[in-house]
Formats: sequence, structure tokens, C-alpha cells
Amino acid sequence: MWEFKQTVTAKDGKLYLKADPLGPEPQELLPESDIRFFLLSQDLTLTFQKDETGTVSKLIIDGESQSFEARRIP
Repeated sequence: MWEFKQTVTAKDGKLYLKADPLGPEPQELLPESDIRFFLLSQDLTLTFQKDETGTVSKLIIDGESQSFEARRIP
């Protein structure tokens, strides 16, 4: 299993993902819905999951044949 840090940031009303497997530059997340996004540079969809309080607690990353779960680290 791969382990690497992923960082999601907001800038100018857009979300960006920075993760080592995607290269050194943050990649813009394009919205499909309020919680589901995709990347143009990769065949990936990302879904934010919220806990019972409405706070995002994890990110589900779906690729061509694999799915990964990333938990939020405060």
C-alpha cells in the first residue's frame, strides 16, 4: 500500500490537490457536484465525505482500477 501526503487547498474560489504521484504542482479539482471532483490531468475522481457534524473527514480517490481513502489530519 502506498502512503503519501495529499494537500487540498482553496484559492480564488477553486480547490487544488497537491500529491507526490501527481507531480510538484498543485492540480485543480473540477467540480461534478458539491462533494465530487475530477482532474483533467489524470483519470481520477475525488469525493469528500463528511462526518455527522458536516465536517469533511475523508477523501475517497477513485482511479481506473483502484480506490484509495485518505483521512483528514487536523
